[in-house]
Amino acid sequence: MALRKRRIGLIRFDEPALPLPALIDCVFLLLIFFMVTTEFPKYEGKLETNLPRLGAAKLLPKPEDFADEVTIEVQADPATGEGRFLINNREFTADELTILLTRLAELYPTQAVIIQGEPNVRHRDIVKVLNACHRAKVVSISFMAL
Repeated sequence: MALRKRRIGLIRFDEPALPLPALIDCVFLLLIFFMVTTEFPKYEGKLETNLPRLGAAKLLPKPEDFADEVTIEVQADPATGEGRFLINNREFTADELTILLTRLAELYPTQAVIIQGEPNVRHRDIVKVLNACHRAKVVSISFMAL
């Protein structure tokens, strides 16, 4: 630490002075350290879902009180690889699926939806069905292997 000499009368006093270049170096080193070690939260990333595999779960008898379930089959089109959405063997687009689920949710507020996906279906097609359920305000969603 550098000392400046100050003279008052006949007695000399050494006044402490701050070494500014050293302090600036420390501040920059701390700034670099915090910039390198800071991890920001990832709000969007990969969708971590595990679709059930065929035969992975035991088949349970279907209770009678779930008569208002809708089963949406998601299949991959062999020609294009795009997802096909089927309800009772009738094909729907994502927009038609949203409209249908909205009408059903208005009629039956506790509407349950089961999503059956083939193993080779792309996850984005499953997400399209989940988005349709979200827009229709369907909250009871289950997954099943096809």
